[in-house]
Amino acid sequence: MKELSRVYDINCDNEVFLKQVIDAVKNNRDKYFLAFRTSPQRLTLYHKGREMVAFIPKATEKWMIKPRGISTSINPKYVKINSDYMKSLKKSGYTLKQQEMMKNKKYDKLIDITRKFLDEYYFEKEEEKTIQNDIACRYQFWKNDLLCVDQEYNQCFENTSKKEESEIQGRYDLIMVKRVNDNLYIPVFVELKSNEAACKNCTSGVINHISDMQTFLDKYYKDESSAQTVIKKGIKFAVERKYKFGFIPEDISDKIDFSKPEFWLLFDMTKKYKDLTPTTKEQLDKILDLEVNYAKHVKETYKNGKNVSNYNQMVKQPIKINNEEIKKFDLCDRKDIVDIIKKDALKYAYYDDFVKIEN
Repeated sequence: MKELSRVYDINCDNEVFLKQVIDAVKNNRDKYFLAFRTSPQRLTLYHKGREMVAFIPKATEKWMIKPRGISTSINPKYVKINSDYMKSLKKSGYTLKQQEMMKNKKYDKLIDITRKFLDEYYFEKEEEKTIQNDIACRYQFWKNDLLCVDQEYNQCFENTSKKEESEIQGRYDLIMVKRVNDNLYIPVFVELKSNEAACKNCTSGVINHISDMQTFLDKYYKDESSAQTVIKKGIKFAVERKYKFGFIPEDISDKIDFSKPEFWLLFDMTKKYKDLTPTTKEQLDKILDLEVNYAKHVKETYKNGKNVSNYNQMVKQPIKINNEEIKKFDLCDRKDIVDIIKKDALKYAYYDDFVKIEN
């Protein structure tokens, strides 16, 4: 199996190009988030919650600079935006097809061009992605005992066979490190809920997130789990680089306890639905009741011989709560399971700038 990792390390202290990238982020910390990743080792720059540019070390003096992909939409508006983006890239000396090695001095033009592209393409679109990026930016340096390690986190396995063996295919919106005390830190997996569905109707997805979290942790805790090994390696790598390049004052990578990670649900709503943010147990329970009642509606409708679009999904994808698999539309008959879900949700739930929802 071909290895995906590269032999070149992101550790060139005197590399002028690398310093320019780091300084650009530090000087625009409210706009850009820089992720340090493995397999291959690379720096990934984010703006508005979207991958902007990937910087991949190829040799001591050279870097592969890969701009974000463009939209495949046939909407004339986006076709024009894509065309303008590619024309601008071409003027800066870069072509998407060739993925050629750029000279170090041209990287700043690429960042500026891509930022303008994202600002126009995602103008007031998918605001939740912007919220996610804002959180990542605020916490890419220590704040309130939290440090953001990555966003849109997907485990970096060494090769595809190891990824398949792990049975973990999903990703988390944010990966944080939480300071418990000066000698103890723990990883935190964060799922962000920002849009109308997260708080107003019957499709918040909170129950599924709790189920997915339990399935994830079951695999994470397996003896000699490849998932835990890879996640540990990726988070430690990112923290070490954050220290090395001046994002944090101390290398705390060896102080992180990976044996008991935490899972958080963060309700940070868009402006339109900000007043619907759940801040109490009662409001959180109401969101969960909407999901349970809708599942009951689906079950009863199907019994009456009517077609329900979400029925097959509920049958094929049972949820796992308290180590028990149960079909979601059976929750209406399992008050004991619903009570466990509500207890777990309260344990994991935060709102706005990581304010805990209390009982």
